[in-house]
Amino acid sequence: MRFPYWDWASPSTLTHGIPSVIFDEYVNIDNPVRKNVKIRNPLRAYTLPEDLGSLGLVGDESNPTQRPYVPDATSPYTPKGYATVRHPDTNYFTNADATNLDVITSCSSVFRPNIYQVFLVNNWREFSNHGDPADGKPDSNYGHYSSIEVAHDAVHGAACHPEAWIVGNEDTEGTFTQAVNKRIDENTPLTPFRKAENDYWTSKDVRYTKTLGYNYPELQHEKVDPRGLLLDMLDYYHPNLFLQYHWRLTLKVKKNKVGLPFQLRVFLDLPTASPSTPITSPNYAGYISIFARGRETQCANCANQKEAVVNGNVDLTMCMKRLFIDLNPGSRGDTVSQSLTPNQITILAVLNDGSGISLEEVGLISADYWVYDEGPKYDQEYENWSKKHVGQVYPQANN
Repeated sequence: MRFPYWDWASPSTLTHGIPSVIFDEYVNIDNPVRKNVKIRNPLRAYTLPEDLGSLGLVGDESNPTQRPYVPDATSPYTPKGYATVRHPDTNYFTNADATNLDVITSCSSVFRPNIYQVFLVNNWREFSNHGDPADGKPDSNYGHYSSIEVAHDAVHGAACHPEAWIVGNEDTEGTFTQAVNKRIDENTPLTPFRKAENDYWTSKDVRYTKTLGYNYPELQHEKVDPRGLLLDMLDYYHPNLFLQYHWRLTLKVKKNKVGLPFQLRVFLDLPTASPSTPITSPNYAGYISIFARGRETQCANCANQKEAVVNGNVDLTMCMKRLFIDLNPGSRGDTVSQSLTPNQITILAVLNDGSGISLEEVGLISADYWVYDEGPKYDQEYENWSKKHVGQVYPQANN
């Protein structure tokens, strides 16, 4: 069964949410013997033939075993005979409505703004990496701090910047299959993806989707105007084309300090916000996710990059508009009158289990916010946009 392409950052996701094929309990397929055969939807849940991992919340409606399943610390995450689950409720069933609402909310506050920023990046290192410990505060250009890593490898921008490509690197820390200090470049094998019994795909092999037998409507013509395509994508993913001023919070955090994955959530005008405050709150502006491995990881690259940093940004504009906070910066010379002050911005670090942890413990280095002037009629020539630093949220100025 093939899953049709779904652009989870598209404006249409705000209206339609997750495609129904993800949650339908049954689907009809054609097999070599019969047509229109009704089967349980493998995209909704997969019943494990063997024990998988440890810990957990598990189950789904196709779950053949007794429930509720209450695991202890030694129980498999998803035991043999149990099914995978999304957004489990208290009975360990998939909660489709909660998942849909979460995706719709995140599409508005995170996915679209971040993908929009990614399309502004035309430098490979900045496009492909969270950040560099040697970098200063995240303020060097418009797009750097929503790299493809921050957007979770969801969009490939080579069609918009075809001249930007992989830069070789000699100083490597190694991976499960890559030796330490061995050069990596476009010809490095992308293990474990084989194109033959004794040969692996490389980045050079898969630079263009046509090599893999598929394409996108925007790229079907023999000659594609990269600049025109880029401007079309900026228009498509722009959080709001009708606003002149856009406000963004830039954050820099140590990726591996806490040794666990977490989110940095941002709220406006809600100093009482806590990890339990729902993201459906009108005061919720967005978040960045830090996908750090646990301390027990065997990945040499992760273990040796203890000082690795993640640079990300949260677009504050739509939340400010929702709360009737003046978007006009009221500039006077080189200063910006603060319609949004640092003490109105609350940043929370939240672990995967929903518990909170201090910003110091997770390794937040800095958080600053900026206002961008995109012109009174949205100047597509983004190189002409201006920006000004408004204030520092973390560390607090009086510390």
